[in-house]
Amino acid sequence: MKRCGLLTLTTLWVLNLWTLTGCASGGTSSGPAGAGRATGPGAVASSGGSDHQAAIDFDAQVAAIKEKTGDGSTDFGDVAARMEFVVQKHPRYALAWYNLGVAYEETGRPKEAEGAYSRAFEANPSLREAQENLAVMAMRAGRNAEALQMLRGLVERDPAAAQARAVLAMQAVGEGDLDTAVRLSEEALTYAPTNLTAYCVLAQVALEQKDLLRARLVAAQGLKIEKDVACLHYALGMVASAESDRGGALNEFERAVASDPKRIDARFHIAEISLGYKDFRKAIDNYRAIVEVDPKNLAAFVNLGVAYKGSGQFEDAEKAYLRAIEVAGSQPAPEAHYNLGVLYLRNMRRLDDARDQLKRYLQLAESSSDDVFKMLEEIDQLKAMAEEEKRMEAEMARQEEIDRKLAEEEAKKAKASEAAAPAEGEGAPPAEGGPGADAGGASGAEDNQGEASEPQTDPEPKAQEPSKKTGKKRRKSRNRKPPAAEPLPRAEDAGFD
Repeated sequence: MKRCGLLTLTTLWVLNLWTLTGCASGGTSSGPAGAGRATGPGAVASSGGSDHQAAIDFDAQVAAIKEKTGDGSTDFGDVAARMEFVVQKHPRYALAWYNLGVAYEETGRPKEAEGAYSRAFEANPSLREAQENLAVMAMRAGRNAEALQMLRGLVERDPAAAQARAVLAMQAVGEGDLDTAVRLSEEALTYAPTNLTAYCVLAQVALEQKDLLRARLVAAQGLKIEKDVACLHYALGMVASAESDRGGALNEFERAVASDPKRIDARFHIAEISLGYKDFRKAIDNYRAIVEVDPKNLAAFVNLGVAYKGSGQFEDAEKAYLRAIEVAGSQPAPEAHYNLGVLYLRNMRRLDDARDQLKRYLQLAESSSDDVFKMLEEIDQLKAMAEEEKRMEAEMARQEEIDRKLAEEEAKKAKASEAAAPAEGEGAPPAEGGPGADAGGASGAEDNQGEASEPQTDPEPKAQEPSKKTGKKRRKSRNRKPPAAEPLPRAEDAGFD
């Protein structure tokens, strides 16, 4: 289980090499010997202490570890506990200190690991694997000058220090010195033909030179030595990507991450391919894994925002972009401002914030496209439209209030009219002898019109029906007998002859 890749090389030999040439006893010692920076068991074999009992105790713990790793997995917490037991009894036993350092690294305790490697090197300066691991840990901590000095000194003292050469070769690749990288890697393979770090460097150089066939051949050769090597699967993924085989590339990058979950470069490619497939969930998972390993990774936060936006999680996208700007600090982060501005404009309708972010992008970007200026013009137009719409809404609201008040006034007037109408209809009848009190005249008029006139009504709106008393008089008038006719005067009586 070797972890190959730039500056991540620690491996416990207990996983692969069980039989080592004996120590002080002159026999064989079966057990864990060191980290992946080590080039082979021979160097460790000579590091045994002079304490015969220390070798016996060490062998006993190794046997227990071997029994527990029968299923192929290693409990590094258990390894650490067993090696701690040995070094407590035998503080000058270099192999125990060395493997304790490996166990500490695997359990995420880098400071303790560095201390254990230092104790191993002090106990046995010929244990070059301890110094190689110390150099790589110094590189991880950013102390490159110190690390390179240690490795170069080791190569000068020990031509067989294959792993030191391989690490120096990786450093040469980073500096762009590909010829030196190839030379050091080939020298490392001369002393240690199974050195996987050297294979990784050669594959990387082939990729840099765009020699895809050679990169594939080197990676395939290394994977014959061990099938799960992160850097070699990564190289094959890059070859497939260059050949536009996105499916094959994704498969190789995922195998690289399975071998080394902290392989950031492979995760970037997985996330990028996943975005192309619109698999936003996978992209988000990989970008989040990157920022967990490297909390200051600006590109990962920006791309995480893109993935969140694609999945419709706009608030999370905003947080990712703002985190990218925070991580950038005093350094320019134009892409974060641009993406945040577009998010505010297109998805969150926060026009003022969008304008601020896009203007900030123009300040920081080395060059800009017309799209940004068009978006700024669009923001101005949208703001003007929004203000006009707001004004119209206010006018409509004012008119609605006026209409409401008018309707209320009309309703009040109508209600007052309804209340006044019955009050006028309930007035007292006219007094006797007054206007309209002449029953005879009234009855005579009605008698002349007959009964057919009764259904007719007065066209005046306030006309009243006859009172009951008036009605009785009318009935009496109709029932009265007409007076008897008087006899006409005779002619004699009138004085005629």
